[in-house]
Amino acid sequence: MKKFFVILALAAICCTAVCAVPAFASEQSVDSALVDEAYSFVNELCQLRRNDGDVQAWLTTKLQSILPVYEQSFPYNENSKGTNLIVSVKGADSSRKIVVGAHYDFNGGEGASDNACGVAALYLTLKQVAQLGSMLPYDVDFVAFGSEEAGLYGSQYYVDNVSADKVSLMINLDCIGIGDDVFVMCENKRTQLADLILDNAALPLKEKPYAKGTYWQYDAYGYGYYEAVQGSDHTPFRLAGIPVAFFFAGTYSARWGYAQSSVAEYNVFNTDRDTFDILVKECPQFGERVAGISQTIVSTLTSDKFAAVADNARNELLNLNGWYGILWPSVAAAVILAACAVGAYMYHRKLQKKALLGTAEVKNQAVFDKPDANDIFSFDGTAKGASNNGDNAPSDSIDDIFTFKK
Repeated sequence: MKKFFVILALAAICCTAVCAVPAFASEQSVDSALVDEAYSFVNELCQLRRNDGDVQAWLTTKLQSILPVYEQSFPYNENSKGTNLIVSVKGADSSRKIVVGAHYDFNGGEGASDNACGVAALYLTLKQVAQLGSMLPYDVDFVAFGSEEAGLYGSQYYVDNVSADKVSLMINLDCIGIGDDVFVMCENKRTQLADLILDNAALPLKEKPYAKGTYWQYDAYGYGYYEAVQGSDHTPFRLAGIPVAFFFAGTYSARWGYAQSSVAEYNVFNTDRDTFDILVKECPQFGERVAGISQTIVSTLTSDKFAAVADNARNELLNLNGWYGILWPSVAAAVILAACAVGAYMYHRKLQKKALLGTAEVKNQAVFDKPDANDIFSFDGTAKGASNNGDNAPSDSIDDIFTFKK
């Protein structure tokens, strides 16, 4: 009996310990100085947009206060041009690189949530990483992408002009302000990369529910499978076979699939309501989110496990060209054809039975091959195979079962 109570007590202690574990495995606290800086950065950028200021020049100056900026210009839509702002931080091994990106263009209002908050997180992460140097396993490119809203032109141009084999991972920051929860999405299955990010989270962070609450549409964006949150700058990287980690805010519980918020009026991105005032009203903790995501990325990049996880990330990617691009449609087509064939065969058999038990007119439908009606009944007044010596001549055909004479 004493042994039983000891086991029971140990079980209670274990349950208490498990229940005490937070939703994200981290002992970090968000730096209040980073929170204040995030608030000021987003406010200043939104004010600049409100007054039609030169956002690119302002952002270039902010980034150059940390490290030199390379302006990567690119054409799009025939006569239009865009610019990516790139800052490179050297790590211990320059043969590989990590890309951290956020788009700085906007489409509606002041672009507060989409995507001033993401640019603020990019900036704060750069400030911290720039001091680390050899603590980073690989080089890190920080990229403020242009022309995302026009069609991912900036990120696509970057991917087209970089060696994809050299990039171990792309981290994207988009729409991290307003939204019910903060998510990280890596792949449409569980991965070591997602687990490592969650282990280093400095804020309540959820993994995108890869197995439920999502939907896909074949070949949208050329992705193979598509979800609403895939229309951002990480998409060209993933299509090039580069692992991605996408930070965003929203909910999967409001409807089947993704929504920015379960409250309809809070779905503001790409609308005139995406302003700083609305951001403060609907997400007063946005500064904590921006700073927390920034700290999470820094802790992940400097983890002693990061290099091994990043090197293995490609092995955990789904084969989009195989399963989603070629195999899945082929399997679906084969299943549909098989179901149609079985259905047609069953219907054919049903008509056979109906014809054999029905009237002679059914034969005109030609729904069966054998047994032929003439092999069972003879209706012409002469027994099949009978002699010409008289009507009462016996049948000499073993195929006749009944003979009806006039």
